[in-house]
Order: sequence, then C-alpha cells, then structure tokens
Amino acid sequence: MDRAAAQTSAETAANGEAIARLRVDMAALQAAINLQRDRLRTELYLGTAYFHRDMTGFREAVSMRLPKADGQFNGLRADMDQRFEALASIVQAA
Repeated sequence: MDRAAAQTSAETAANGEAIARLRVDMAALQAAINLQRDRLRTELYLGTAYFHRDMTGFREAVSMRLPKADGQFNGLRADMDQRFEALASIVQAA
C-alpha cells in the first residue's frame, strides 16, 4: 500500500511539474502572440495613415489640376468656335 501511495504521489508530482511547464509555455506563447498582434496593429495604423496622407495629396493635386484643365478646354472650345464661325462665313459667302 505504501508503494502504491508513493507511486501515486510521484506521478502526481510529475504531473504537477508538467502542468507548471505547460503553463509557462502557454504564458510565453501568449506573450509572443500579444507582441505580434501589437506589431501588426502598428503596421496597420501606419499603413492607414500613409494611405490617408497619399489620398489627401492625390485629391489636392487633382483639385489643382481640374481648373487648369477646364481653362485648356475652354480655350480649345473658343478656338473651335472661331474656326466654325470662319468656316460658316466662308460657306455663306459662297
């Protein structure tokens, strides 16, 4: 009976040590997961910030170019109107 109790006690102690090692391993794994999560979160925040910055710059560049393009189209339209008027006066004179 003492032998069985000693064996049970030894197995219990061994199981307790194994459980303690598993808890340490789980804590280390949790710490690694938290660190990776924080890194990914930081990368996501930086990526989002860079994207917003780039889109703002793009929007500003486009809004600056639109009036210039409008001016060019208005100039082209005026030039085409003059040409059509000249052509119409030639046709009427003929």
